[in-house]
Amino acid sequence: MIENGGICVDEYLELLDNNRYSAVFDNGDIISIECKFEGGRLSSHRYFYLPCPFSAETVSSKPKHATLADWLRGSAELEPRESFRSRGSFRFDCNREPPQDGDPHPISHLTFSTGGCRIPVRGPLQITSFLNFVFDNFFRDYRPVWLSVAPYLKLKEDEVTITLNEASLHHFNWEPA
Repeated sequence: MIENGGICVDEYLELLDNNRYSAVFDNGDIISIECKFEGGRLSSHRYFYLPCPFSAETVSSKPKHATLADWLRGSAELEPRESFRSRGSFRFDCNREPPQDGDPHPISHLTFSTGGCRIPVRGPLQITSFLNFVFDNFFRDYRPVWLSVAPYLKLKEDEVTITLNEASLHHFNWEPA
């Protein structure tokens, strides 16, 4: 979804234009939630958070009748490129398929900064754990609203996929929410 090294203006706008997200926050930040199930078991997931690379002033000045992508596209053409700020992103993945590039990586991991930075995670992350992470760290003012719907997304699964070797490295080891 996002290549190593961040994104450019056109790539961010393409995500908006093609609806390649699960939600867009008022400030333009994007989350994407993809899950695959086999029966009642979570077989893979990709939870992605991308902060909006445009200034808060640019996003908040969008007229109600304009789409965010069109507004930002016009702003990006009119404003200097300094209005674009790639602030990084992060992604929690669970992928049971062997990597096609031969580069070994943990089944469950956190990727940030570059595709090669994969931090082992105890096991597949519940959707609620991912969203708790987002609301705890980026949208604290909206946390009460989130907590009112969180119980409806809870999975009963608590699988551990981390290997002994991965557990000997720095890793995330939190319990499900």
